Amino acid sequence: MSSEQLLRLTLVAAVLILSCAAPPAARAYGWPVKPFDRPHAIRGGFDDPRFGQRSRAFHFGIDVSAPDGAPVYAVSAGMVYLEQPFPQTVEVRSSSTQVFGYWHVVPVVANHQVVAEHQLIGHVAAGWGHVHLDEKLDGRYVDPLAPGRLEPYADRVAPTVRRISFERHGRMLDPFALPAAVDVVVDVSDSGGLRPAAPWDGAVRTPATLSLRLLGTDGRPRTAWRNAVNLGLTMLPSRLFWLVYAPGTRQNEPGRPGRYLLYAAHGFCPGAVRDASAVQVRAVDDRGNAAFATQAFTAAPGRQTWRSTPSSGRGMRSSGSASTSSRA
Repeated sequence: MSSEQLLRLTLVAAVLILSCAAPPAARAYGWPVKPFDRPHAIRGGFDDPRFGQRSRAFHFGIDVSAPDGAPVYAVSAGMVYLEQPFPQTVEVRSSSTQVFGYWHVVPVVANHQVVAEHQLIGHVAAGWGHVHLDEKLDGRYVDPLAPGRLEPYADRVAPTVRRISFERHGRMLDPFALPAAVDVVVDVSDSGGLRPAAPWDGAVRTPATLSLRLLGTDGRPRTAWRNAVNLGLTMLPSRLFWLVYAPGTRQNEPGRPGRYLLYAAHGFCPGAVRDASAVQVRAVDDRGNAAFATQAFTAAPGRQTWRSTPSSGRGMRSSGSASTSSRA
């Protein structure tokens, strides 16, 4: 049996890779608020968690901070379509394959009007304090912050991994007495780029990717890196929400930053790989800044009853390293 099977990383492989392969990139574009050629603060990221009254979903765009009443401009030329069910939404179709959406905007353009790049299309609606920008390529939402799209955008800060825990049925286990088939949950977020104004100054985003591998007692890898979560390609379907996010996850709110608990593995078998004594995770943001964290563990001999009390976090260490892409 291969190490991939032993790790039982049920989030990865065919489901996410086949359903979320990225569409081809289009040309880069500027910001929807002035100045067009300078970065602006982001207070909500792509594929971040969104909680409705009865629904759970992934965020299908980014939230660009801007004061109420601020002018909003088209990032690309195209034809306007006003969304009738959503009166504060402007859609601009730049081609048969590329569509931009601007939400929380009071329009100043007419339905089917042709607009030029950087033409005024509306103003930020009262009470929102941001414009939601989304992009669809070939009918699928893509991350505007991915390299080659919204520019310029700078982020030289690595994500932060706060904790790696082993859980079963949402309850934390003692990492030094693990039974078979546990979930690996990572508390991780990214705060890179410009900070929004208060009370959103603590807003964070999810990393673009999260990977996992096993280390031995000598600190050397016992498995290759296995991609667990990819939030930087296209919008994930809502049916995957509780496979990607663990209970306890919350979105950004005024004065209260979001908390993102991501599954790095489901059904992890701690005793399946010989000499494995720690899990290591790697979180990478849109610009290639990477953070690493390691949590030691011990597989319990024989049959094990799991505990309901949180672990003390013994044995965890973390580090971050920035590797900014040429487009940052």
